[in-house]
Amino acid sequence: MTLTVRAYNVLFGDCILVSWDEDDGAHHAWVDFGNMGNDPNAVFDVVYADALARTGGRLDLALVTHRH
Repeated sequence: MTLTVRAYNVLFGDCILVSWDEDDGAHHAWVDFGNMGNDPNAVFDVVYADALARTGGRLDLALVTHRH
């Protein structure tokens, strides 16, 4: 099994993309992808594009550890 953890600086802490493989293929989870209501969203464009390319648009889990 291969486990890859990517941390993205989104200016309000980090968000994390965790990827791993199993017999049935690749799996991906997002951790804390968000910001405060009045923060600029431009930083998310680059992060989202990278994650989309790495995951093929497939997420198995979105984990929110707290709300802002």
